Amino acid sequence: MESADSRSRLPSRWAGVEAKLPLALDQLAGPADGVVELPLDLAWSGDRRFDLADPVQRYLYHMTQCVDLCSYAGALHQMAER
Repeated sequence: MESADSRSRLPSRWAGVEAKLPLALDQLAGPADGVVELPLDLAWSGDRRFDLADPVQRYLYHMTQCVDLCSYAGALHQMAER
């Protein structure tokens, strides 16, 4: 019988993410207006389209991205503790 450790593992959903992140917050850039559609892996529940002219939708857009970024930071912290 194969043990769980000897089976091939799926790649982490965080693999390669660090290469996509800016080194400093002042390097962050993104749309300032218009309608934005987030990819399914960021907005997997509910609406994926956000009209940035609407303050409520703009808030939800930013919160969706913040939650994902916080999850990524938590995963990095856990990996560093190993």
